[in-house]
Amino acid sequence: MSNVIELDISETLVPSWKVCGTITYNLRRLRTLKVSNNRWIIPSNTEDDKQSFSNDLLNRLTSLQEIVIGKMEYDWTSVFLIAVSY
Repeated sequence: MSNVIELDISETLVPSWKVCGTITYNLRRLRTLKVSNNRWIIPSNTEDDKQSFSNDLLNRLTSLQEIVIGKMEYDWTSVFLIAVSY
């Protein structure tokens, strides 16, 4: 699996961003990740929660160049939080 450069886990039973990070952690060549049509919650309680979420994504998806997050019911603040993680 070390050569995987694109992964599509759209419309799956993957339950969260955390599990997504676990799945993709060792995919060091991953360039494109598609996660559309999932209902993953983004922490919105405190700035520390948001920063922790962002840092976790950044650490797990180090080589990512493109992420497709369509139809996830995110507002622009959430999209921005994900975007700045890369």
